[in-house]
Amino acid sequence: MKTGLPNWKGFTLVELMIVIVIVALLAAIAAPSISRSVERNRVADLNRAIANGFLEARSYSMRTGEVLFAEIDATDGVITFMRASDPPTALSCPVSTPSTNADDVLFEVIFESIAPEQEILRLGGGTPGGVLCFSPSGRVLSEAGRVIRPTNSCGDMNFYMVVGRAGTEGHTTCPDLQDDGERVQRELDFVSFIHVSATGNVRVMR
Repeated sequence: MKTGLPNWKGFTLVELMIVIVIVALLAAIAAPSISRSVERNRVADLNRAIANGFLEARSYSMRTGEVLFAEIDATDGVITFMRASDPPTALSCPVSTPSTNADDVLFEVIFESIAPEQEILRLGGGTPGGVLCFSPSGRVLSEAGRVIRPTNSCGDMNFYMVVGRAGTEGHTTCPDLQDDGERVQRELDFVSFIHVSATGNVRVMR
């Protein structure tokens, strides 16, 4: 007697186990690649945020005629862009200092919120205190209002910061002095050099 029901066949337990094992293997193979891709995107976002921050600081100072400071906290991974302590009279960098008033902070770049695995490994150039001054003339100076002079053999690298994972700063001191092996290793370790010139140009180098 025919019932009219379809003659369906299911998977056996062995077949299901084989499929699960294959999926698990594929996931294990793909996971590191996906993780590195996510981290690479975070690093790119962080580098873009830092570069845009410096460019916006220079543009703001030139547009408003106010001195603006960038205070770089290498310990906490925060770059704070703030007005001077006396904006009405601060027409050049030497006459003022960064404000301590929270209301004078225009914006911040916080590493933890963009790329938690990244940190500031080193500050280079003539700004050991980690403070840049953006003057209304478009110049980027030290906190004391002096032209930032290169302090090493990095050519025109007036000021630069090295950003990367903890413990990965030893590939080269200068980004332009490297061989292909060092360049590849820096790329693998997500190490970036962000250079701010005395005229306000910003370059991100890997």
